[in-house]
Amino acid sequence: VVGARWDLVLLADIMFALDRKVDDGLDNSNVEHSIVMVPVLGRISRLDLLLVRAFLLLSLLDFSESYDRSSRSTNTCRFSTRRELLSSVLAPISLFPLITTTIVQKPADAYVLVDPDRYGDKELRVGVITRARQNLRNVLLATPTLAPKFLELAIQDALTYDYITEEKGPNGSAVITAASASGSDLQAAARALMDVKKSLQRTTEISMADLVNLAGAEAMATSGGPRISVQLGKLDPDRGGSSSAAAALVDLHQSDAVLSSFQKAGLTVREITLLLGAVATVEAVVESHESNQRRQMEEDQTEEDIDNELGDTAILDNSFATSVSDIYGPRLQGVFDNRAIQSVAENLSKGQRPANAIFSDPSMREWIDRYSRRNDVFLKDLPDAYLKIMNLGRRYTGGRSGTLTGVGDN
Repeated sequence: VVGARWDLVLLADIMFALDRKVDDGLDNSNVEHSIVMVPVLGRISRLDLLLVRAFLLLSLLDFSESYDRSSRSTNTCRFSTRRELLSSVLAPISLFPLITTTIVQKPADAYVLVDPDRYGDKELRVGVITRARQNLRNVLLATPTLAPKFLELAIQDALTYDYITEEKGPNGSAVITAASASGSDLQAAARALMDVKKSLQRTTEISMADLVNLAGAEAMATSGGPRISVQLGKLDPDRGGSSSAAAALVDLHQSDAVLSSFQKAGLTVREITLLLGAVATVEAVVESHESNQRRQMEEDQTEEDIDNELGDTAILDNSFATSVSDIYGPRLQGVFDNRAIQSVAENLSKGQRPANAIFSDPSMREWIDRYSRRNDVFLKDLPDAYLKIMNLGRRYTGGRSGTLTGVGDN
């Protein structure tokens, strides 16, 4: 109670109502009014309540002794005995659990709950990640155009977070919204993720919140970008809960909407530049990949390659991989670098409008110039930005982490 906690504000407010001049008497309504009108500054745990009530009880016992001595000389007290005083004061205090439960505490569903032990020990977690990543990569190699959409879905999911209320966040709700949004360019990607989840459930249970997190990371890795290690363990929101409600999708090409959404989530123009720059980079890689595929098909037809005509495909032997990117299997043909941001900077210098209107916002010019000049800095900062948005709104629950943070298995 004596620590740097807001409980002291609550305690001081109550004690102020009690610490009246002796000749004014002690009015029970003062205490009740004080408790009900106390500012709501955060969540109150049961331990907080117990400490506050114990401290109050000890303080009131000492207070009532001096109060009784003084009241006997002034005869202004409205309570004839200490028992009446304590009964009057502790009665409204007993309402603390009811008041804090109905006014202060937020439902657990309002947050992105994370259980680090959800998928078992390290070996089991690695197995889940490997299977999920491989399934996602297979989808991306079969339909490369889904790569930028997977990354956009992950960003959309994170933008549901509210920095002020600390509610919602990347919990998979954006996938549900996009899947049912007819005409949305994200619908195909959302339904593809649902199919992957259904396929994985035959052998591995994984939450949609974790899957969309992996999908965004794998979209960049399959495009030749940095391989980002994400933490699994997110729980899907309860159906019908506050966080399971449809998430409003943001037009990532509209300047005002993007800026306000990122700001609402507590993010900066630096994260906007990095993440939307990554989307543009993945789009460029997909375009390059499809161009190479068309050229290769034309060459194969010209050479009348009999094997290819019969559908034979090369098998990649990972044991002979010569680069880090080859170790994780085949990827899209293209280079993941800062050339997309360089193109934006060049258009701005010529007074031309970039393909994505958000990059025309003056507040982003500093970061566009910075990352257009330094590819190494762009590739270094991008994983940090992605992990930052994927960790928005998380609250640990269950296992050892839950015990340490006081959330437990509630």
